[in-house]
Amino acid sequence: MEKIIKALKYASTGLVFTGALYISPQIAQADGFSDVDTSDWAYEHIMKMEQLNIINGYPDGTFRGNNSIRREHVAVMMDRALDLPIHQSYIPFEDVSDSNDYLNAIKAVQQAGIFTGDRGNFMPKANLTRAQMAKVIVEAFNLPIKKGHAFSDVADSNWAKDYISTIAYYDISTGSKGNYMPDNDVTRRQFATLIDRVFNLQLQEEQPPTEQAKEKKYRGTYIWEAETLINEKEKIIQFAKEENINLLYTRLDLTQPFSAYSDFVAEANQAGIEIHAMGGHPSWALKEEEARMLKLVDYVKEYNNTVDKNQQFTGIHLDVEPYVTPSWAENEQEVLSQWMNNIELFVKETKRESNLEASMDLAMWFDDTKTPGHPDTPFYQWVINQMDHTSIMAFRDQAKGSGGIIDMAQNEIDYAESTDKNMIISVEIKESKNNPHISFHEEGAAVMEEQLDIVDEELSSNAAYNGYIVHAYRYWKNH
Repeated sequence: MEKIIKALKYASTGLVFTGALYISPQIAQADGFSDVDTSDWAYEHIMKMEQLNIINGYPDGTFRGNNSIRREHVAVMMDRALDLPIHQSYIPFEDVSDSNDYLNAIKAVQQAGIFTGDRGNFMPKANLTRAQMAKVIVEAFNLPIKKGHAFSDVADSNWAKDYISTIAYYDISTGSKGNYMPDNDVTRRQFATLIDRVFNLQLQEEQPPTEQAKEKKYRGTYIWEAETLINEKEKIIQFAKEENINLLYTRLDLTQPFSAYSDFVAEANQAGIEIHAMGGHPSWALKEEEARMLKLVDYVKEYNNTVDKNQQFTGIHLDVEPYVTPSWAENEQEVLSQWMNNIELFVKETKRESNLEASMDLAMWFDDTKTPGHPDTPFYQWVINQMDHTSIMAFRDQAKGSGGIIDMAQNEIDYAESTDKNMIISVEIKESKNNPHISFHEEGAAVMEEQLDIVDEELSSNAAYNGYIVHAYRYWKNH
């Protein structure tokens, strides 16, 4: 991304590269715009770009953020802002004459491969679409292509799909409610925001990595019924795209051939959705049931070794809750000891000659449970140490306050951060008549989303927090 560095260098040294969104002999140079105030969602982006002399307004002092941006103005902006390389000879456009005020800029963006036109025409007065904008940003700022997106309105046949996937990957433009709207025009406000985000991306990359650097956040759900995965593949993918889901824990029927899952996993991976094979039963904590657990591990590893790379599972996830069995009440420490042995075996076999992630669900009430053989270590800490990531079952119907989601998960989140481990918050939407406070069933999905937004905001500074997952698809889809 050295081109971004070049642009920022020019701005910092005071050189003018005013790639204005409105090109006029009388450029408004006022500090701020009369029609942009602090309540504008793009205020900070617009002001930053104006301060760098990248964006200027109209002669009357307005910015007119809702106006669409024209292709010729984008050409001028890119030509003035960046030291564009020459990848090809200029081929004249039929609709751009030698007397065109923007001829040199149009030549430059074509030679750099940013604009190629259509059937010999540049269409200088045409508005820039969101699909075209994706290509402009990727090509102009030399972003590495990242394939796979979760937009329901971007078909695999769309010429811009890889460009759209790339700017979504870098959080430059993420669409709205699962849609990207590729044919919509880009407004001046939107374009100012997008350019600022690319600049911020480069600034972040220039910073040395720190322990607080965060991996991508997950938004996921569980597919607990194996037959659902077999029978509702298309519906699951569609639901995931609509809900911006990028993580699925999926239970498998191990009697099925690998072909039962390969197409589904490939389509999910293409859409940027990680698939972790899931299994579990309360009895899997016991020594006598370790073979059932290892059967899942062996199946997934053999599957991954057989299919193409784009069809592979990312990890294996366990959901084991032995505290619901009679043996737990009889001898908790003995069950814990056997469970620990099975967990260690699970991680060892999952990791042996594979890149699979190992993870598991963890109930939130192990804060005061001592670990057999390690009396000074709470059991939840021992579990977190074993796993690549842990899903803490913070089943509550409010984010904040005593007994809320954050309160219930705080010890686990803090410990995971101190040990450089990843933690996902798990919440419930299944009906619970006896304990309605543990589920969002009564409140509904809209309230759940509001509370999860609060969780996101409150835990954003915690390096261990890696997103949330909703239990489960079967119940969520009906809300």
